[in-house]
Amino acid sequence: MRPITQAILFTLLLSLLPSTHAQLTPELILSTGLPHNTPHIALSPDGETTLTTQFDGTAIFYETATGRTLNSVNLEHDRYTEPYIPIFASKDTVYFLSEKRIRTFDLPSYSFSRDLNVPEPTAYARDASSGQLYIAGQRGERATIWTVDPANGRIRPFHTCTQETLDPITRITLAPRENLALITFKSGATELLKTGRSWVVAKTYPASKDQRVLLPDGHILTAPEGYINSITLTNPADASPPVEIALPKKAPVVNILPPVSPDKPTLVSTREDLFQLDPATRQLVAIRSFKNESFGSQTVRKIATSADHDYIFVHAALNFDYALSFVLTPAAQQFTRWQTNAFRPRGIQASSSSRTLLVNDSDGLVKRIDFTPAGLSIASQKGQPLSQISLATQSNQIAIGGISSSYQEPNYQSATLYPPAFSKPITTLKHRGTDTDNNRRSSTTPILSPSGNHLVIVDPVGFHVRTSNGNFLWKFAHKPNLRPSDFAFNDNETRLFFHKSQNDNSKSTVVAVELQTGKQLWEIPAHATHLRYDPTDNALRFATVKSYRSNTSSGTKNYIRHFVNTVDADTGTAKREPSRIDVFADYPDIVAATPDGRRWVFQDNKTLRIVSAPYFRNPSNIPLRKRVSSGAFLAGNKHLAALSDNRIAFFDTDAPTYLGELSLLQSDAQWAFVNRDGLFDAPAETQSALNFAFGLTPAPLASFYEPYFRPRLLNALFEGQAVTPPTIDIATLAQPPATKITLLDKATNSILDSTTTEQNEILLNVAIASPTTPLREVRVFHNGKRLNLATRGLFVEDDTAETTDSPAPSYNQNRQFPIQLLPGDNTLTVVALNAQNIESPPAELSIHLKADPNKTRPALHLVAIGIDQYQNEKYNLNYAVADATAFATTLQQNSTPLFSTVNYHPVKNDQAIKQTLVSTLEEIQKTATPDDVFIFYYAGHGVVAKQGQGDFYLVPHDVTQLYGADDQLQSRAVSSIQLQELSSQISAQKQLFILDACQSAGAIASISQRGAAEEKAIAQLARSTGTHWLTASGSQQFATEFAELGHGAFTYTLLQALNGAADKGDSQITVNELKAYLESQVPEVTAKHKGTAQYPASYGYGQDFPIALLP
Repeated sequence: MRPITQAILFTLLLSLLPSTHAQLTPELILSTGLPHNTPHIALSPDGETTLTTQFDGTAIFYETATGRTLNSVNLEHDRYTEPYIPIFASKDTVYFLSEKRIRTFDLPSYSFSRDLNVPEPTAYARDASSGQLYIAGQRGERATIWTVDPANGRIRPFHTCTQETLDPITRITLAPRENLALITFKSGATELLKTGRSWVVAKTYPASKDQRVLLPDGHILTAPEGYINSITLTNPADASPPVEIALPKKAPVVNILPPVSPDKPTLVSTREDLFQLDPATRQLVAIRSFKNESFGSQTVRKIATSADHDYIFVHAALNFDYALSFVLTPAAQQFTRWQTNAFRPRGIQASSSSRTLLVNDSDGLVKRIDFTPAGLSIASQKGQPLSQISLATQSNQIAIGGISSSYQEPNYQSATLYPPAFSKPITTLKHRGTDTDNNRRSSTTPILSPSGNHLVIVDPVGFHVRTSNGNFLWKFAHKPNLRPSDFAFNDNETRLFFHKSQNDNSKSTVVAVELQTGKQLWEIPAHATHLRYDPTDNALRFATVKSYRSNTSSGTKNYIRHFVNTVDADTGTAKREPSRIDVFADYPDIVAATPDGRRWVFQDNKTLRIVSAPYFRNPSNIPLRKRVSSGAFLAGNKHLAALSDNRIAFFDTDAPTYLGELSLLQSDAQWAFVNRDGLFDAPAETQSALNFAFGLTPAPLASFYEPYFRPRLLNALFEGQAVTPPTIDIATLAQPPATKITLLDKATNSILDSTTTEQNEILLNVAIASPTTPLREVRVFHNGKRLNLATRGLFVEDDTAETTDSPAPSYNQNRQFPIQLLPGDNTLTVVALNAQNIESPPAELSIHLKADPNKTRPALHLVAIGIDQYQNEKYNLNYAVADATAFATTLQQNSTPLFSTVNYHPVKNDQAIKQTLVSTLEEIQKTATPDDVFIFYYAGHGVVAKQGQGDFYLVPHDVTQLYGADDQLQSRAVSSIQLQELSSQISAQKQLFILDACQSAGAIASISQRGAAEEKAIAQLARSTGTHWLTASGSQQFATEFAELGHGAFTYTLLQALNGAADKGDSQITVNELKAYLESQVPEVTAKHKGTAQYPASYGYGQDFPIALLP
């Protein structure tokens, strides 16, 4: 053990202090890994950060060791230009090279500083010995190389190529000690230059597709194109014959990466293997084979290294959206595969009869998302990679296209139909495709009619129509492939409309046919997309596009315009002139149209343009933070969901305004929604998977829980409810505090180095650093349960210190807490909150107490409160007492074998006043031990003060006014804050609170809005105390409910669960099993007996434990 000293305490604090940066606006980050086709990858000089640029103009920073996404940058990319090339000029500066300019990005401030004037930059190289950076660009028609001083950003043209041709440089490699450089042009031509104060061409090589790279020793390594047996090493300084370096097996060489430093090896990769070139033996030495890394015959795309080659990054293709990424640290002989559980949606459809979305990714995972009053409900189904999906907009049936599972099988293509709940498939419809290589690999595109009774199946040779039970109706031969937006059904599904075109689009028409027979009714010329049928005036609407050319002062500019066409569905004759959409951009897109075609959404560079029937004029606009791709309107044709940067963005097109973004993970239980103000809703499971980022500094999503968490947030926005923005602007948030904990011997005040002890009581030393914001609270959790501990021994406290060495005040503390250990494993967790209620990432330690475990069974402390009768009779309830009594009786009957004794505290009607409730809990505080179980049941009124924006209160018997009398609530009711304090003072580590807290319908303007406020209060209680909470969440009582069930719906379901319905097969009921049963069954019971589904809320942050044991 080491004695703890003042110097050690200060060292602990200083180790926690983050870098001093300007105020940074946090961004929500979803770790998604690298996509399949990542054009450029760079590693920071120390290798700890990986930077990529994408085709959509996004630059993404990753933590190299783990693959965690750190942050991203929008580079304002033009889709028709090449992606930016990233360069780490230093540890604090990144250059982004585009076809037009070089942008300088400052990492400490996480902002762009200035542009460097290098026209059309295309390639770069760095001299490791001098630090000099060379960047290639175009000067007129000649390729030119500029030098850049990374220290000050000064640039100057250094070397201009002699030939006058538009042939840009694509690669530069250097051999500084040999005074040589090798430049490769886009044409494949290569020049070897003698370097020095000026560069002179020493040798030229004719254009070819070979890879040529200059090594630090002056040799040139050449890999011919295609499958080869060897690569060639030549010395351009003499006439010695080339050296053939054999590959272990015939393969194409994908990458040759020479080292920046001459004492490091050259890396060579094929599709499956990574090698290094041994300069002594001139042989390839295997570093790693990727053949068995679960991507089969796919390709190693790129490799990148840190400056010292301590980190080697390997990127491999997997499928259209997903990829595999690996990090090797040869010195430590470590190999890490990046893991990501992100879901990357690439297709989206919506129901017109319910708030339901269907999304799919390229790996075949399909998710159905239902937006209910209780939040999101997600169900998944796995199809084949690149499967296409369809949602019947009225019946919500689902179809997933597929292909035969084996390349050797006959070429059967299929469409599998599912019921809305994604249970067992209804049927799988198969058909034989044409026997071509392309068709074997092409998935069927299913298109369900709105009712789900008919199905159009599109394949590479046309389409055919079937009924949903598999009856074949007719087929139509057509190339090229048709898309779902090329089809529409009329309302009674007697007609099918589709767009027909030639391979070269030379002749395009819209066709109407009889759905049952395929008999053509009419055909009109139109290069159409997004066909929509409007039953209100029997009209077919579709979009067409025309190209225009405009002469400007800077030259000729091409652009396009969209038109909305309306024709009679019976005849195809125009009902009115096509409506021109005034969306001016280089590349406007159609994002979505409502099912009836009465509202359309277009997109220009940074704006959504919304137009509506009948004239589609005067668009309303929504500014975009990021471009969106395809979208769909939810039921009601008001809310738009659109794919955006691996998320789903939501818009209110009536308002019009941006609502927020939904991030999905692979697990159906993991998602997060963040609105435009930074408020978020996310299950507890997701809060560790997502984080906010301050520049490149991550902060867990959970750090922002208290000020920014809002349950049922998206539903509130859909319903148009007022959502109060956070009191703290997200742009002014301080970085979370940082904590570090150590364990001390209580007797000697020395640091415990061992994870095992024989001492029953130890000291927990907590060092907290908060560089810019005062600290408000420190929370200590023992095995998940919050402890009520007073501060002891405040050795270091620098809450207002400001010196000449510290331009801003720092708020740092060191605290010690006595901890009573339990026999066996003990987990201690500490969280610090600053004045903005922003939390530190949890600091955690485990220690094992060598002691005989307590062999006696724990005690159960049970409080059951039921209030039917209130002093104000208009608040009287029907069966709260009956519910509380039945719960206590059932629990005691089924829990007797688990507990040595049951200390039961019933509280009913006029006994239920604040003083009695508090004194009952204080009595339990005196007798409960950490091994015990505490269960608190409440049936009565619950209310959120300050019009739904204040604290949540349990309402005792003597409260005479629920709303508009906050002073009475404060004096007579029990607040969530008091519950938190009382809970933390009860030693029992296993605690469960069950609240059947009813709302008074006559006094509530919005049950759902107040229910969400109540739910937030309960969620904060559970999280801040490390306890479990189950709540009926904004329920109301109905007389018919008690007559039919004998209890309120929530408690009725609770009793069923305790009597065995929640059992998973082990004859015991745990808290988590109870939660799962209530969440699945209460909506069904309430929908049946109340007419409207009620959704309970459950939150748990402590350990799971059994509360009932079945015979």
